[in-house]
Amino acid sequence: VELLDRVGKRGDGIYTRVRSIVTMMFRVGVERGLIEDNPAHTLPKRPKKARERVLTDAELAVIWYGIEKTMAAPAMIGMIRFLTLTGLRVSEAAGARWGDVRDGVLAVSSTKTGNAHYVPLSAQALAVIEAVPAHGDHIFSTYHARRWRPIHTRSVSSAPRYYDHFGLPHWTIHD
Repeated sequence: VELLDRVGKRGDGIYTRVRSIVTMMFRVGVERGLIEDNPAHTLPKRPKKARERVLTDAELAVIWYGIEKTMAAPAMIGMIRFLTLTGLRVSEAAGARWGDVRDGVLAVSSTKTGNAHYVPLSAQALAVIEAVPAHGDHIFSTYHARRWRPIHTRSVSSAPRYYDHFGLPHWTIHD
């Protein structure tokens, strides 16, 4: 409880993750017969907060043109632009392969929910993809450890920090 109180001061996200780990550890103890009950079940949950930030058209324009003026790799520029046009999750776009695009539609097989879906791509989204250099199977690839690999989701999610938020109020890729 003291541990959760300490980490809880740092924010709801870390509190929730630590609570989950503690609950899981005690659950394993119950399953293995080491303890009778899971005392972590009584630990309070923190309510989830819905995102409220939505980028305006003007802010999207700043990001769209600002990313080009950075030292970002073509795959990062394409990825950020593609995300603004499609509304896909970062992991869905990062997993996109050249073979997943047919007749202007992206087949997304790796999703958060586990359900495949199809995303019709606008002419602008298709133009973004076509501008990305083709290296390997994945549309958005970076060179790492002597080979081309799909762009890492954490690199994309942390991009606003690296590009100093382009002078905009705090924003994330999810906005």
